[in-house]
Amino acid sequence: MSNTNQTSRILLNLVLIGIIYLGTNNPLMAQGEFNKINAYASVGAVPGLEALMNIEVLVNDGGYFTWYGRGGLGYGGILLNQGGPGVLAAMTMLSGRKNHHIEVNGGAFLGYDNNYGRTFILPSLDFGYRFQKPSGGFLFKIKTGILGFGIGLGYAF
Repeated sequence: MSNTNQTSRILLNLVLIGIIYLGTNNPLMAQGEFNKINAYASVGAVPGLEALMNIEVLVNDGGYFTWYGRGGLGYGGILLNQGGPGVLAAMTMLSGRKNHHIEVNGGAFLGYDNNYGRTFILPSLDFGYRFQKPSGGFLFKIKTGILGFGIGLGYAF
């Protein structure tokens, strides 16, 4: 593995550890009514392809906008180009205080393409709708973004 690939993986791991740390140990985090952890599976396609297991950790429940750090494991890529297993590091913003939310996600997917034997990074930027009760329970989301259209199902704790 080249030094660039190794450095990229180390940086992405540090970002994921930082997100989890902030979500669980941040003394400045507002004590609002949103749940602390969301777990969900998501799939999306055209022009990209993604299938991820995601964990979101509450970073800030700041009133109308709620922020989560997001990490994911799974598959990502661009159809008929590069793709493979990897990790996602991102931030999620939800608007609203009730059950229906506008959602914005931004981050990056770091994957390894077995066909070409190289590491790749894909930007991730999605806009969508999410049904999620502030107190927790069933979670449903639909999105559109750089990697295409997608859906997610999970649970908020």
